[in-house]
Amino acid sequence: MKVFLTDLSDIGDDLIHRYELLLSPSEKARYTQISNPKRRLQFLTGRALIYENCGESPTLSETGKPLVSKGYISLAHSGPYVVLIVSDTPVGIDIEDSSRQRPFKEISDRLHFPLTDQTDFYKHFTQYESDYKLGGGGSQIHHYFYSINTFIICISSLKNKENIEFIKSIPFVQNKPFSPRILP
Repeated sequence: MKVFLTDLSDIGDDLIHRYELLLSPSEKARYTQISNPKRRLQFLTGRALIYENCGESPTLSETGKPLVSKGYISLAHSGPYVVLIVSDTPVGIDIEDSSRQRPFKEISDRLHFPLTDQTDFYKHFTQYESDYKLGGGGSQIHHYFYSINTFIICISSLKNKENIEFIKSIPFVQNKPFSPRILP
C-alpha cells in the first residue's frame, strides 16, 4: 500500500493549469462550483494524485467516495496537505492538524471518544474518519498512526502488519519516499 502526500505550497500556477486539463467534464463542473481557493486546490490536487497513480479519473459512489477500476483508494486533506492511499485491499485514510482548536469535549461526548488530551482526541477523530472511509469492517480493522509536523494521519485497513510506503509527491513532477513519525 502506498501513501502519497502533497504539500499544496509546492503547487504553482503552471501545475494548476496542467491539473485542470486532467479533469473529466463532471469533475470540472464540480471544481468550478468550489468557491474557496484552498478547497479548490485541495480538490484539484487530489484528482491529479488519483490520475497519476491510478491512470484514471475516479467515479463516485453514492456516498461521494472516489472509486477506481483497479484497487482501492482513499483521499483526505487538511491544511496544506492532501493525502491519497492506494491499495489492493479496502482502505481508509484521514489527516488532521492536531494543533487546531476544536470543541474537543463536545465532539468526544457525541462520538463516544475517551478524552485524555488533544493528541489523543485527534487520534480518535482520524480513526473515526478513516474507518468511515474504509466502509466498515468492525473489529477486523487495523489502525496505523503517523505524524508529520502537527498533523496526524490514520490509516484503516483490513490487513494487519501492512507494508506502507510513504511518498512525498508533486503530481507529474516529483515523487520521493519519506518516513513520517510513527505514533503508538
